[in-house]
Amino acid sequence: MQGVGGFVLLPVLLGAARAAANEYVERTRQRKTTVGTRSQAELPGVQDRVAHVEALLDTAQLVARRSWCDAMDSLESHPAIPGALGARLRRDSAFCARLVTQAVDLVFAGTGGAGLQEADPIQRMWRDVHAGAAQFGLQWDVSGPAYGRVRLGLPSGMPGLGV
Repeated sequence: MQGVGGFVLLPVLLGAARAAANEYVERTRQRKTTVGTRSQAELPGVQDRVAHVEALLDTAQLVARRSWCDAMDSLESHPAIPGALGARLRRDSAFCARLVTQAVDLVFAGTGGAGLQEADPIQRMWRDVHAGAAQFGLQWDVSGPAYGRVRLGLPSGMPGLGV
């Protein structure tokens, strides 16, 4: 469970961040700049933000899918996930949470003052992603070093991983 536990919450984080990105894109298509009548969608910085957000989310989804498939393949031939794979899976889920958090932070920053309103759905999605990423199984500060220790031939420091 140590290796795959983070994957229980990760789809929720990805879904909330994708919803925030979609809301931001739709909102931005309709917004005008504060100085003039130019559409915010025409601004290169906004275009870059959208591309960056989507790349972070796509990367997180690809890494998560690969890791989940590796876990399922391993379980077909072993009763438990081997320790080194478990350490990598834990690293991957925490890294994905980090990517998703970066993406939703970019979205939130792009909303401007409107995103601070309690009724704004993006601030709720931002809080949901941060709340999920704060869970122990998705914390990079825990999972990253454990993987690094295993990769360097040291004990993980996490008894549940078995290495």
